[in-house]
Amino acid sequence: MSSIQNAFAIVKDSTLDQQLKSAGEIEKEILTHLLDPTDGMDDEARKEYEQRLMAKLKSGKRLTSEEMNYLRIHNPSLYEIAVRVERARQALRERLKACKSKEEVQQVVAGQMEVVKAMDKAGDPAAEYMAAMVQYEVKTFHESSQYARLPETREEAAKKKKSMKEKDPFAEEDQKEVEQDGGEYEDWTLFLQGQYHCDLIDRFAVGIL
Repeated sequence: MSSIQNAFAIVKDSTLDQQLKSAGEIEKEILTHLLDPTDGMDDEARKEYEQRLMAKLKSGKRLTSEEMNYLRIHNPSLYEIAVRVERARQALRERLKACKSKEEVQQVVAGQMEVVKAMDKAGDPAAEYMAAMVQYEVKTFHESSQYARLPETREEAAKKKKSMKEKDPFAEEDQKEVEQDGGEYEDWTLFLQGQYHCDLIDRFAVGIL
C-alpha cells in the first residue's frame, strides 16, 4: 500500500469521534502521515533529527524539502523564518551573481549586513539565521571562480568585455549539500509562491471532506 493510500486508510478507519474532527485537524493528520520525515521515529531519533536540522539552519545552510516539511508541521513559527531566510538567500545570490566587480560585491554584502543589523536591533527572531545565511553565501561566493575573475573596481569592469557565460558560483556548493544530505531541495521559484504544499493539502482535504 502506498503512503497516500495508507494515510487515507488511517483517516477512514477512525472512530466516530475521529470522524467529527475539524478540517484543520484532518489536514494536520494528513500532513503528519504524508509529509513528516520523522513519522514512525522514536523520541530519541526525532530529537537527533531536529538537532541536525537546527545545526544546518544556524550555520546558514539550505534545508531540504524534508526538513522544511518537518518545521512546517512541528514548528510553524520557525518554518516561517526558514522561508524568509530562503527568500533572502535567493535574492542575495542573484545580486552577487550580477556584480561586475569586487567593489560591487563589497557594497552588496555591506548593504545586506546593514539589513541584518537592523533586524537584530528590532528584535526580529530571524536575525540570527539571516546573519548565518549571509555569511555562508558570501563565503561560498568568495571561493568561486566567478569572484576570482572579477576586476577590482567598476572602472576596470567597464573596460573588460565578458567573453563567455559565467558558471553559477553556487552550483558546486549546492551539489555538495545534495551529496552530503542525500535529500532533495525545493524549486524555490515554485515553493516561495506557496503552490506546492497548499495545492497538495487542498487536494487531499477535498478528497476526504
